[in-house]
Amino acid sequence: MLTKEFKEAVAQGNLLSVRIMLKDSLLIDTSFKQFDEMVEFAESKLDGVWIDNEDDKESFSQSDDNLNNILVGLVNDFSKKRVKYLKTIIRDKYPQKSRKYKHEDGYIKPTFETKKSSGNKKK
Repeated sequence: MLTKEFKEAVAQGNLLSVRIMLKDSLLIDTSFKQFDEMVEFAESKLDGVWIDNEDDKESFSQSDDNLNNILVGLVNDFSKKRVKYLKTIIRDKYPQKSRKYKHEDGYIKPTFETKKSSGNKKK
């Protein structure tokens, strides 16, 4: 689900805010469904969401410890190459959990649920 704030940032052409919200969604939803929905919406309304991979000159460390630096760099160097690399690191570092999202004051707040057993235990 797209937040009101994201839609407004796209409508206003505020590329910095759009990229920041996209970046944040990578960690909020490690299935990346929210990110994909947001990118699709932004691409349909804005030019210049992405930079060319060739313009992203940074070489990425194979270390997970570099995740924060790569995320920070994503705002200015929003390339498909960098996003693909980040998704790989995030999948490894933060395995997907079953999550529900509630929208409060325009912010997405994850609530984690653990899978409960079916209760079919023998007594």
